[in-house]
Amino acid sequence: MTEPDSGVSHSALPGVPLIDFDISHDSQQVAFTARSGSDFQIFMAPLDGSAPPRPVVGGGDSVNFGRAGELIFWQLGKRFSYLARIKTDGTGLERILPLLQMGFVSPDGNWASIGSFELQGTALLSLKDRTQKLICPKDCKPRWSADGAYLYVRMNPLPADAKPTLIFPIPPGAGVPAFPEKGLGPYADQELVGVPKIRESWPAPGPDPQTYAFEKSEFVANLFRIPLH
Repeated sequence: MTEPDSGVSHSALPGVPLIDFDISHDSQQVAFTARSGSDFQIFMAPLDGSAPPRPVVGGGDSVNFGRAGELIFWQLGKRFSYLARIKTDGTGLERILPLLQMGFVSPDGNWASIGSFELQGTALLSLKDRTQKLICPKDCKPRWSADGAYLYVRMNPLPADAKPTLIFPIPPGAGVPAFPEKGLGPYADQELVGVPKIRESWPAPGPDPQTYAFEKSEFVANLFRIPLH
C-alpha cells in the first residue's frame, strides 16, 4: 500500500507470499491465492492487519470479489478447471461451468470475463443466467472500470505485441457494452471510429477514461572492459 501524498509504502500482508489478489469493494478486505504445500489455496484477510489470513477454499486461483459476501474464482482440476463461486465464510461452493481461463469480474458481481470453450474465444459470462457474449475470437483481456461505467478491452495481452486498449461505455443497467455478434475482429482498433484508445501497454483503469496507470519498462546496461591477460 502506498500513500499518494508522501509516497511512503508499506506491506499490507508482511511475510505472506501470494500469487494473485483482489481488494473488496469497500477496500477493507483482500482475497488472495497462495501455495499451501503442493496445492493452491484462497485466503482472506483484513487490510488493516487486525486478524491473520484465514483459508477459504483449496484448489483455487484467480480470485475476485463478486456480489456481497461472495468470491468468484478459478477452481483447478486434474481434467477440467471450472469457474466457481463460494461465500466468503467458505460455505456454498458452486461450480458454474468449465472454462479455459478466467479474467476479471464486474463491480456488481453479475459478469465475469472468461476463456470460453463454447464460443472458442474471450467472452463475458452472465453469473445470473450463464449466457455468454463473445468479445474476441482470440485472446484479449476485458476489464471493468471500478464504477462499472466502462469496459476496457486489451486487444493483445502480450507486451511484445501489444495493441491499443479499447474503451467502451456501458449503458446504465446493462452490465456490458453492445458488441458485434462475432466479437471484435483483429483490426477493431483501426476499424472502430470514435472509440477511445490507450496506446500504452498493460493499462489499469482510473477514475475516468483519460486517467489510467500503465507499465513502462526500460533496459539499462553498462559497458565493461576486461583485460585478457
